Amino acid sequence: MFGVIRTSKLFRRIRRSKLIQSLIRPIWTGMLLRRWWREGRPNPPPHSVKLSAIMYLGDSIGATCLVETGAFLGDTVRALQGRFQRLYSIELAESLALPLQVEFASDPSIRIVIGDSGKKLADVLPELDGPAVFWLDAHYSGGVTVGDGTVPIFAEIDLIRTMSRHPHAILIDDMVDFTGVDGYPTMESLRSKVIALGYSVSVFNNMMHCVSGDA
Repeated sequence: MFGVIRTSKLFRRIRRSKLIQSLIRPIWTGMLLRRWWREGRPNPPPHSVKLSAIMYLGDSIGATCLVETGAFLGDTVRALQGRFQRLYSIELAESLALPLQVEFASDPSIRIVIGDSGKKLADVLPELDGPAVFWLDAHYSGGVTVGDGTVPIFAEIDLIRTMSRHPHAILIDDMVDFTGVDGYPTMESLRSKVIALGYSVSVFNNMMHCVSGDA
């Protein structure tokens, strides 16, 4: 029921509100972060922790671009608008992507792409002229999110490595879900895959951090 409410037009308008973004969201973010620390940092971490990881990796490799797979309600795009010179977000569900295309239509630095990230990354990668952070979050999470039984993570990683030689960084969310069931590979098979492609790997706060050996 809550999934329907939070994707309604009214909820989206509230979410996009400048007042919400500038005044209320920082207060709410601080409350969530303090509770997360008090409870021993359980998974999943608050969204602000994920944003910090993206920005840290971006700074560490000098990234000017962010590529996100799985836009959902656009919170990452909204929070990091202006932080990167170019920001791409790929979303399979048209019901989620179309409102975001309208919302960010006036910002030429943001591109919302509709389609399967395991395929659409091939259209985005040739446009990158330097290191980028890839925030891979295109996992089925119920409700209006789309899932065909396969998580496109291996296809995404293969495209990043084979189509671009820049020293990118990859951040993969929801490690607790990588158990080898429901279309997910196991965490160990994912780790082995990424290491074989020349990345150093660490896992913490429910995210896999992958940095190219060329970085």
